[in-house]
Amino acid sequence: MADITPIVPLENIEVLDADLTARKGDIGSGKYLLTGWSDFSEPILAVKRRLYDDIQANTGYTDTQMALVKDTSNQTMLDKISYMAIAEILRANNLWEAAEGYDGIAAQIPLKYVNDRDEDSEQDEGEVELVNPVTFGR
Repeated sequence: MADITPIVPLENIEVLDADLTARKGDIGSGKYLLTGWSDFSEPILAVKRRLYDDIQANTGYTDTQMALVKDTSNQTMLDKISYMAIAEILRANNLWEAAEGYDGIAAQIPLKYVNDRDEDSEQDEGEVELVNPVTFGR
């Protein structure tokens, strides 16, 4: 049987509990940890999977091309993932209105990233991508 290695979504973008605490100070106090959680890696991973799927759906990138996706120099992906993860954590704790506030902040951050095509770890001008979300209405 073939060895199937699971894809780690957006593995080049590291988001830690400290990044969430920097955006919502009391999230690191432990009161938002659910049973079975030792940290917030699960909601962070869930958000990264969702963004991975969004980028792949909008660009048609293969998994190999997705492995080259990195954050921009001003860390827009870190910000977006952090705020989305905070909203997920608040929703998991049944704090729906507070979660909506963080969803709103995340929605205002553009889905902007670097596709490091030449793998030089440099943000070249032609490598910056911006995925515009689909909007309905006027």
